Amino acid sequence: MIRKSAGTLNIVGNAGDLTIESGPSRAGDDLRRFWPGGVIDIDPASVVASEPVVPYEVLPAQAGLVQLLANGKITQNGAGEFVVRSKIRFPAGLYGAHSVTFLVMKGAGYPDGNPGHSCVIVEETGERGTNCPSR
Repeated sequence: MIRKSAGTLNIVGNAGDLTIESGPSRAGDDLRRFWPGGVIDIDPASVVASEPVVPYEVLPAQAGLVQLLANGKITQNGAGEFVVRSKIRFPAGLYGAHSVTFLVMKGAGYPDGNPGHSCVIVEETGERGTNCPSR
C-alpha cells in the first residue's frame, strides 16, 4: 500500500497488485483489507472451550469500528478520527496498523476496555493519550 497526501505519483511497470489510498482510511475499507473474508457468527453451542462462550459486546479491531459506526455509537470525521459522543467499549486489538484516533467528546465518558496503540484525546480535559503524536 502506498499512502500519499500530495504531489504526483508515477508508477512504472505492472501496477496490478498496487493499492493507492488517498485521504484518511475508512473503517469499512480497512476491514475488507485486513479481513477480506469478513466476520461470521458461530453458534456458541458448536464451540468446545474450557470457559463459557459468549458473543462479543463489540467486535475486535476494524470490525468493531464498523459495528460502532453502524449502531451510531461513533462517527468518523473528515480527518479519519473516530468521534465518541456516548459511552462505548473500545474494540479489542487496536494495535500497530489497526490503531486509530478517538476523540472523546465532553459528557461521553471514557470508553471501557483497552484502546491498544490508538490515540485517545479527551475533549473535556484536553488529555492526550501516550500513543498520540506530539503537537
